[in-house]
Amino acid sequence: MAGDQLSNSILRTIGSIAVHHAEVEYWVDAMVHSVHTYIPGAKKYGKKYPINFRTELEFLWNCFLHLPSMKPFRAQGLKLLQRINKAHEDRSDILHSYITRWDKKTKQLSFSRVWKSPDTGEPEGRRISITEQGLVADAKRLDTLRYTVRKFAQRLREACLPKKDANEALRGLRG
Repeated sequence: MAGDQLSNSILRTIGSIAVHHAEVEYWVDAMVHSVHTYIPGAKKYGKKYPINFRTELEFLWNCFLHLPSMKPFRAQGLKLLQRINKAHEDRSDILHSYITRWDKKTKQLSFSRVWKSPDTGEPEGRRISITEQGLVADAKRLDTLRYTVRKFAQRLREACLPKKDANEALRGLRG
């Protein structure tokens, strides 16, 4: 419906949200791999290797919170996971929704989606409204977050990997 009427600016902003979040997910994957593979006791919090984003965040949260070897990363890691989770929810509201209305005058976008409620486990309708300015602000926050997550993930990976493997592995992960 409204998608055909959107400006290129709005479409680029939505695209940047998708691309920036993909980078955040990449670095979350790298952190999960590092901790699950190299940190003793981590498998207690992920007997099976976490493969979806929610279980990855939960796995990392438990490892930062409970594993003594994660103590140097605990405070920053837990705060970062909260920011990542909030960004993921915001991104999902935009990227998994249908644009139902675009008001050129007020610069207001309305989205609609069906999602599985975390409270009931049942599908329910959800409506989201955001201004173009708010959408741009979300994209900028995500751009900043991707950089922060990358730097943190690289430090964590360097600390987790055996020294002989660290430089080799990081060569392919530097962004």
